[in-house]
Amino acid sequence: MPKIPDMRRTAQLFLAILAVYGAMLTACNSPPTRQPARPRVSRDEVPDQSAWLERVVELHNRERAERKLPPFEIDPKLQRAAELHAADMARRQKMSHRGADWSSPFDRMKRVGYVYQSAAENVAYGQTTPEEAVDAWMHSPPHRRAILGNYSQIGAGYATATDGTAAWCVTFGDPAGG
Repeated sequence: MPKIPDMRRTAQLFLAILAVYGAMLTACNSPPTRQPARPRVSRDEVPDQSAWLERVVELHNRERAERKLPPFEIDPKLQRAAELHAADMARRQKMSHRGADWSSPFDRMKRVGYVYQSAAENVAYGQTTPEEAVDAWMHSPPHRRAILGNYSQIGAGYATATDGTAAWCVTFGDPAGG
């Protein structure tokens, strides 16, 4: 006669598996760079958007310098891909690596003519300063890996949603043949 499994043990194991699966789904659907509601910013409060983007790159290079890694060089094509995606997120009022047209970061880089051997993207939504955005990324292991990764070039984008929420995008690349 086959042995009947202990139903209590089976139920406990099933609930434990569900809890782990639920935690994984929550982690995937709750990106670490999204923060609770913060004060909003308006375009009028950002005196020089290009200065903010330069500051984002400066902060990335500071993190790299502290670890004796080479600095990023700004690439105009990566810059354009990042700016377009930040504007797309702000327009949709949504943080996502997927564009409104379902494009991936790599699709967008290729679309602007950037040919890479490796590439990555960090996005954030709601941080009101470059320092807050970079700090959030540095406290998130996958985003930190991109910042400290084996990339040589960078592009940064920033846009403000109609409700005043800031959208950030940074693209990283190592050009093909480079």
